[in-house]
Amino acid sequence: MKIINLTPHAFTLCNDTGEIIRIIEPTKPTARVSSVVRIVGEIDDIPITEITFGAVEDLPEPQEGTIYIVSLLVQQAVNRPDVYRPDTGPQSIIRDSIGQIVGVKALAAS
Repeated sequence: MKIINLTPHAFTLCNDTGEIIRIIEPTKPTARVSSVVRIVGEIDDIPITEITFGAVEDLPEPQEGTIYIVSLLVQQAVNRPDVYRPDTGPQSIIRDSIGQIVGVKALAAS
């Protein structure tokens, strides 16, 4: 199976004890959902923005024997069986002694 990481960060897979067992470096360009941001107001001199999401960019067409690792936003926008995201739920995330994310234990299908 070919795994292509289309996120901007390395995908670090850890086992249950937190040991790193695999790192998949990112491939450029990063798959993303286009967006337009506009200021819709302010509260106490703090700008309030509204984001409108558009089309998915830089996600290749499905290829036999290949899966893609993408962001949650991209995954939700395409609903494809070959597209996965890092499982960042509390049962999967691995943190170091100061709370920084080291990796995850799984990919998420949805």
